[in-house]
Amino acid sequence: MNEARLTPARRKAVDLLQKVINGSLLPEEARTQWPKYENDNDLDKAFHLLYHFEDDEDIRKKDKQYADWQANEIRKYILLFLSNCAD
Repeated sequence: MNEARLTPARRKAVDLLQKVINGSLLPEEARTQWPKYENDNDLDKAFHLLYHFEDDEDIRKKDKQYADWQANEIRKYILLFLSNCAD
């Protein structure tokens, strides 16, 4: 994998999303630090998912299956961004 080919915005998004999933950063903090970008539909979708992750905290606390699904959706975007820089 050649992370040097990862755009700075996607690199920042990966870092933020990983921290959210690891519990070292609140979703709100990640959202407020989200990188500026243009014309990247996948970053749009990942940001939208992060927004819902932030908003759905109460649901995740009650529903482990939903919590797992949301976390897996975020992981999919992390993998998508990282796979786009594969050699």
